[in-house]
Amino acid sequence: MPRLFLAAENRVLAVLSETQTRRVLRATLATAGFVDAARITVVWVGDVEMRRVNRQTRGKDKTTDVLSFPLTTPGKWPGNVKELGDILLSVPELRREAKRRGCTLNEEALLLLVHGTLHLLGHDHMRPTERKRMFRLQNTIVSSLGADSVRLPLNGE
Repeated sequence: MPRLFLAAENRVLAVLSETQTRRVLRATLATAGFVDAARITVVWVGDVEMRRVNRQTRGKDKTTDVLSFPLTTPGKWPGNVKELGDILLSVPELRREAKRRGCTLNEEALLLLVHGTLHLLGHDHMRPTERKRMFRLQNTIVSSLGADSVRLPLNGE
């Protein structure tokens, strides 16, 4: 299992505890085959902040559930720790999605933390083949963490 250095921002809004967050990140990194020590920043935000960041970085003037910002060239920390990037999670959007999908807030947060981490590792879902590959891996990780109810369909629905 890779060593993990977590920088958690805005813990007041955090849905998952630091222990839960570490567990999800470690499982995602290990299952995705990442063996190096890693540093990831997880930021819990509200809709206003998420909308601002989404507008500035993607040109979309709306909130979203998760944004990932992988470092194009991972930074190196002492001890060969690779800084992979940042994950922003909108707590209000997580609440809305959990209600819509009929799952708990924690399950939705777990799913999107896995999703965001896979983006940091270079996975994407823009094309059907990429989507199938990424969501299959994501579903495997989510199941291993005991959250089968939030698995995503692989067929593009």
